[in-house]
Amino acid sequence: MAMKQLVSIIVAVSIIFIASCSRSTQANNEKIQGAWDLTHEGVNLSKDESQIKLITRNHFVWVTYDTKTKKARIMGGGTYTLTGDDYVEHVDFLGPVPPEADQAFSNLIGKEQRLKVHVNGTRLELSGGLTDGEKIQEVWTRLESQ
Repeated sequence: MAMKQLVSIIVAVSIIFIASCSRSTQANNEKIQGAWDLTHEGVNLSKDESQIKLITRNHFVWVTYDTKTKKARIMGGGTYTLTGDDYVEHVDFLGPVPPEADQAFSNLIGKEQRLKVHVNGTRLELSGGLTDGEKIQEVWTRLESQ
């Protein structure tokens, strides 16, 4: 086989591989986009708290609120990247944070939180360790259909 043919084959296979990876990542990205409600499975929320998360093509925001007063308790957001099942949130901002939780949450600003993501129908699971050392295992339920 001539060197020129070999190079052409390698280039063609590389393009096909890159395109298939890009489509896979795009499909995964589209699966996680939407509005999500945090279930109480393994999460430290009181019975009077709820948390929602909104994920767009490049950004996320979450809000924990009191279900009785309808007031936000903690919120945050920023940008994210998704490669396969590697979900990385970059926390750009935080909203109101109760004084007792301020230090823990403030330590997340400007840092990347590297998690694993799995979507199964209307269920989204996020797991891993945060930069502050806290381990999370979150289960979310889709609030709206795509």
